[in-house]
Amino acid sequence: DELRSGTLVHHHYARPKAKYLLRLWIVHLVLRAQLGEAFGGSCLVTRSEAKSSAESRFLGPVDQPLEFLNELVEIRKFGLEQPLLFFPETSHAYARSLSEAENPESNEARRGALESARAAWVGANRKGAPPGESDDAAIQRVYGHGAPYRPGFVMPNIFVPEERSFHTLAMTIFGPLFAAEGGAF
Repeated sequence: DELRSGTLVHHHYARPKAKYLLRLWIVHLVLRAQLGEAFGGSCLVTRSEAKSSAESRFLGPVDQPLEFLNELVEIRKFGLEQPLLFFPETSHAYARSLSEAENPESNEARRGALESARAAWVGANRKGAPPGESDDAAIQRVYGHGAPYRPGFVMPNIFVPEERSFHTLAMTIFGPLFAAEGGAF
């Protein structure tokens, strides 16, 4: 990471991943809270999906960074007590699809978002494509082989309040990030 002329530049020689964007978002919020208007924004530079060029994403001004940071801290605290229904790539795909929908509250938008989540969860079945999050052994151990992104998913002996459901977490974490973003991820 480098801070240049009031702009944070974060780079990875890898394809774009939600975890890189999340890391940038947290640092972006901290710098915005500390530096205020003097902080211009953040830029994430990654290798393109085609691997032939670079891609960049810009995060602009955020009016209440401490509010978003406090919410992320509360989510983290909850996650230290019990498993969170949050999976960076799957949640990112779901929230992105819903955020870009013409009518995010419609059943059609929800179905499209769930299909995007499913695609990220299972991954691509082609040579050289990244595996889905469902292939992660640690995730399988905690959540089994089900689909924890689907509405109504239940973990044995664990109560998940609505404010910590997959849908709510995905939108709470990624919604404000997308609002600050100056380009698609």
